[in-house]
Amino acid sequence: MYYEMLERLRKIGIVEGISLIILLFIAVPVKYILGEPLLVRIVGSIHGMLWLYLLYNLKKVYDAHLIDKDHAIKIIVASVIPFGFLFIDKTVKQFEREAS
Repeated sequence: MYYEMLERLRKIGIVEGISLIILLFIAVPVKYILGEPLLVRIVGSIHGMLWLYLLYNLKKVYDAHLIDKDHAIKIIVASVIPFGFLFIDKTVKQFEREAS
């Protein structure tokens, strides 16, 4: 059960991180270069929902005492940095190994 919680958190972190990359490097340039804001609204909304889902799952993992406070804070910070999902993936994989 604990391994599955960590695996879900890791996968959500990857998807959320990719959505941030798409938002910052595709949708925002389209908005400002082509003057088309629709893509930012769509991708931004999806990214926002994924970010909230990441936080929800991180809280569940933290409450189950699978991740300590310092790592939880680092994951939150990494989730708002482009390519921070690579840190999230690496960190959660370490905890997955410990949980199995």
